[in-house]
Amino acid sequence: MSAHSDPAIANASTQQPRSNASARRRRTVLVDDSQDFLEVVTAILELDNLAEVVGIANNGVEAIEAVANLHPELVLMDVNMPSMNGLTATKFLSTHFPEIQVLLMSGEDSPQLRNTCQACGAQGLIFKGRFRSELAIALYEANNWE
Repeated sequence: MSAHSDPAIANASTQQPRSNASARRRRTVLVDDSQDFLEVVTAILELDNLAEVVGIANNGVEAIEAVANLHPELVLMDVNMPSMNGLTATKFLSTHFPEIQVLLMSGEDSPQLRNTCQACGAQGLIFKGRFRSELAIALYEANNWE
């Protein structure tokens, strides 16, 4: 019997992984002042089928405008940006758009920053140094957040 006559093996290449097939894709706005990082994040989200990117912004002011115009479910936003940082934008979003979840991203990972992010209304902080591994966990937790 050849390997391809086994239905489970024959169909394996046409099936999506269970984790991606059952994941709920959220309408997402990405916010970062690095165009290169935005491109990487967009590629990861699309490749892993984790979220639908509906908008991109380069600072907190643009993030607020994007949220007001696009009505996403989720915002992935850098902490440190020009014009308005992610913490200030998150405070505004959590007050004026409380139904929208915000996950902040930073090159710094400390308990103090995590507490500050939470105090601003963010649902979590993703450390950019472990971005790919932390992203799926953070999105899973955001999908289950009520």
